[in-house]
Amino acid sequence: MIDLSVYDSDRYTRPTPREVAIRRAELAPYDGWNERAFAAMVAWRGVPKSYLDLGSGTGAMVNFAAKLGVSAWGVDVINGPEGNFIEHDLTEPLHLSGKYQWITCLEVAEHLPERAAPVLCDTIARHLAPGGLVIFSAAVPGQQGEHHVNCQSALYWRDLLHARGISYRADYTKELALLWALTTGPASAWLGPNVQVFDCWDGELKQEIG
Repeated sequence: MIDLSVYDSDRYTRPTPREVAIRRAELAPYDGWNERAFAAMVAWRGVPKSYLDLGSGTGAMVNFAAKLGVSAWGVDVINGPEGNFIEHDLTEPLHLSGKYQWITCLEVAEHLPERAAPVLCDTIARHLAPGGLVIFSAAVPGQQGEHHVNCQSALYWRDLLHARGISYRADYTKELALLWALTTGPASAWLGPNVQVFDCWDGELKQEIG
């Protein structure tokens, strides 16, 4: 039995080794459903050439993508010993050398303080390839959950990403929300309602992201 009282909110940015083990154990039961979520994305849009998962957790989606031959990377503070992962606190700017055709950030943003929201959106914009897609979901106000410190409306995130040249796609969002509602089991309770899909305006960013 996991004792959830042994760690505090710092585990989302500066976890101890024990907190990492606890968090990975919490997330592991959802690995199969996360793999189904990625498989549904592939069925919907095809196999991407490159993929970045911000807040990759146990790495289920990254590992699944890599098995399909995708150049896939995950970013989190609870990464295990697997390859294709970068340990990084998403409240801080991230600078990788590449850009990615798909970027996911799923049920992560609400766990980071509000001051980190622009930093996270800068990270997304900085790494999105021309013509790429962002698949984003975050808890909305009133949604219960552990360490939900920044629950915002969908429009809040749309505005932040719009300012960075990334546009909301209502059509894509409806399509993926339906697919996930049908395929992701218990995770559909939050992935379907919260998902938003964005693309990059002709590969041009409205503002410079340094």
